[in-house]
Amino acid sequence: MLGVLCNLYLPIIFEWVIETSIMASILVGLILCLKMLLKNKLTPRWQYALWLILLVRLMLPWSPNSSFSMYTLLLQGYENLSNPLQENIKMQTIKEFNERKINSFNLKAENEGEREIIFQDEGKSFGHLSIYELLMYVWLLGVLCLSSFIIIVNRRLQIYLHKQPVITDERVLHIFKNCKEQMSIKREISLLLAGKISSPALHGYVRPRILLCEKHVTQLDDKQLRFIFYHELAHFKRKDVGVNWLMYSLLILNWFNPVLWYAYYAMREDQEIACDALALTFIGKKEKLAYGHTIITLLEHYSNFNQTPSLKNLSGNKYALKRRILMIKKFNKKSYRWSILGIAAVIGVSIFSLMNAKIAESSFEKENTSIKAFASQTKEAKEKEMDELKALQKKIDLYINEKQLISSFQTKLTEKGLMVTILEDVLFDSGKTDIKLESVGIVKELSHFLVSVAPREITVSGHTDNVPIANAKFSSNWELSTQRAVNFMQVLLQNKELPVEKFSAIGYGDYRPISQNDTQERKAKNRRVEVLILPLTEKTK
Repeated sequence: MLGVLCNLYLPIIFEWVIETSIMASILVGLILCLKMLLKNKLTPRWQYALWLILLVRLMLPWSPNSSFSMYTLLLQGYENLSNPLQENIKMQTIKEFNERKINSFNLKAENEGEREIIFQDEGKSFGHLSIYELLMYVWLLGVLCLSSFIIIVNRRLQIYLHKQPVITDERVLHIFKNCKEQMSIKREISLLLAGKISSPALHGYVRPRILLCEKHVTQLDDKQLRFIFYHELAHFKRKDVGVNWLMYSLLILNWFNPVLWYAYYAMREDQEIACDALALTFIGKKEKLAYGHTIITLLEHYSNFNQTPSLKNLSGNKYALKRRILMIKKFNKKSYRWSILGIAAVIGVSIFSLMNAKIAESSFEKENTSIKAFASQTKEAKEKEMDELKALQKKIDLYINEKQLISSFQTKLTEKGLMVTILEDVLFDSGKTDIKLESVGIVKELSHFLVSVAPREITVSGHTDNVPIANAKFSSNWELSTQRAVNFMQVLLQNKELPVEKFSAIGYGDYRPISQNDTQERKAKNRRVEVLILPLTEKTK
């Protein structure tokens, strides 16, 4: 059941991830360009909001087509650059691909004697993986490994935090309570004393907790603690932990895309700055510099211990810290409010990026229709071919019944074509390669049946049992079987209506038995000549 689900749904999911990842990468480029163009005009709140569009893009399993989509514009630009010669090459490539897509079939014999055609993709074979399948399983392995790593890290953090004491310091609790009231937060949020957490952090989405170390409680004054609580409560108010978990989950699916990894860390930086902006709305204008100094002081002792999506702490590199300090310095409470430019940027990017390309979808449909039409035509041709082979089989079977040769003369539809098998006792004397005079008529009758159908590739193969040849004329069963195949083919080709170029002969000796060589009866089954009549394909027309 699990294997069926994997084979059915895994390729669909993998294809969706690849397609979404490509579109999301283009969106990242658009967001970065827009942030650069509107660097001083777009407030931190709206710069961060742009990344939420990326989050939505990565989650969309489907979106409507639109001519306003930026993907449509990109495809139009690409097509305008393509000249007619390139288009002809592209169409020829698609045509060749389609012709190779379905080029073989299996014939499956049922108990009642009926056969049905089963088409198979030549790119797939038992025991072998195509490049596409290999990449798909590598992607799945990466998803499983990264998911396991995150689960283990978070489990370790949970175990560690479970052992940490709750802060009971009245001074700290009083400051925290006042900050919650000022920010209108009624949710129960506990304070934990976590020694290994070098930077204050908000942990958990369902059961939120703010983590402080011993130095924060003992060395920071009331104002600095208040700044810390404003910042961490701002993360809570903005649901940053939940957003980070969602983004990281999507990042696991797209682990192969470095553009999205960069976008994730850029989003985290903008998240911190947007959080600072919210915290500053609860801080007096004269305290802005003090808030900035507190951030710098905390980051001096910052480490990446247990940096996970469930942990939202004061983090950042030198460039991000510089941006934060500049924002704090220039911050104006009015700038955090709704702005026409910010709304326009978010709506515009959403319209341009959350719709699929109209041209791309139309092009896909055309190619898909072409493939389906070709597959349908090929299927009809194969079915017609099988009807002809079945008709030929019936003619030969009627002859076998009339001559009472059922025990030594058989036909069988196999995955390779129509197989005609004649045992040695009908054709040859033991150790001999010349066809018996009384059996030449059987071979010639078979040649008449072959003339009655369109010319096909025909292979004559000789087979023996595992008893070594005791004959000075032949050094091995291989030589014996080869000569028998050649002699049989020469009798067939006495019929001048048969195309010589379609025939080939080969000897297999005792290397391809159809039965065990443990009894005389079974050995007799292995001493045979097989005539394989291949299906009529484009190559044999």
